[in-house]
Amino acid sequence: MKSTIRFISAITFSLAALSAQAATLTVGDNLMIESINGLPVSGEPVQLVAGKHMVELRFSDRYYTNAKSSGNWVTSAPLFTQISLTEHETLSLHTPKLSTKAQAQEYIRQPVVTLTSENGRNENLSLQTQAQLMSQLLAGM
Repeated sequence: MKSTIRFISAITFSLAALSAQAATLTVGDNLMIESINGLPVSGEPVQLVAGKHMVELRFSDRYYTNAKSSGNWVTSAPLFTQISLTEHETLSLHTPKLSTKAQAQEYIRQPVVTLTSENGRNENLSLQTQAQLMSQLLAGM
C-alpha cells in the first residue's frame, strides 16, 4: 500500500512539474500549426516546454470577389520559423490583415508573422519555405 501511494505521489509530482513548465502557442484563423520540431500537431492551443522550437505552419484563407462569389482559397506550402518560449508564456502568431486574394498571394511570396505574448513580446518573424530552410542548414555545415 505504501509503495502504491508513493508511486501515485511521484506521478502527481511529475505531472505538476511538467505543467508548471508548460508554455502555450496559438495561431490566427488563417494559420495552421502542422508540426512542432517535426512532430505532427492536431488542435490548438499547443502546449510546449520552455525552450526553442521549430514550428511548421500553413497559411490558408478564402477570399471573395463579390457577394455571389463562392470564394477562392489561397494556401501556402509548409512554412517554418523558430520560436523561443519561457515557462508559463503564452505566445500567439498572426499574419497581417489580408483583405484580397492578391494581398494573400503576395504575402505567401514573403511571409512574416507577428509573435505576441501576454507579457509584452511583439516581434516579426520571417517564415521560410522548406527549400529556404534546407539551404540555410546546408550553408551552415
